[in-house]
Amino acid sequence: MVEQNIEISVNHLCNQLNLSMKLIFDIFTPRPHFIIIQNEEYRKLNVTENEIKEVMELVTKFLTDKPEYDNNAILSFHRGKWYQQHHKHFHAHLCVPKKPYCEEAKIMVIIF
Repeated sequence: MVEQNIEISVNHLCNQLNLSMKLIFDIFTPRPHFIIIQNEEYRKLNVTENEIKEVMELVTKFLTDKPEYDNNAILSFHRGKWYQQHHKHFHAHLCVPKKPYCEEAKIMVIIF
């Protein structure tokens, strides 16, 4: 599988706010969602309460900056025995409406 490297514009705020999380544009899968992962130096299987708060802060800022995604957005945290057996690091998905996601995905594919 190709490594996801396309970080979206909200990540400059993560750096300014010193968040341990970032939002990744997931254009290599057939579903409209973004992946939320920890910055490389913070990557681990389980997250702390403060890191969950950071995820919420990141998602809130993203949806405020990009209201076209704020209709029916779903934040999905991946937990449980199966997940922990098959993944080495925490991640979450921000599922968003298909139309604005596909429009932005086209732009990202052209840029990258």
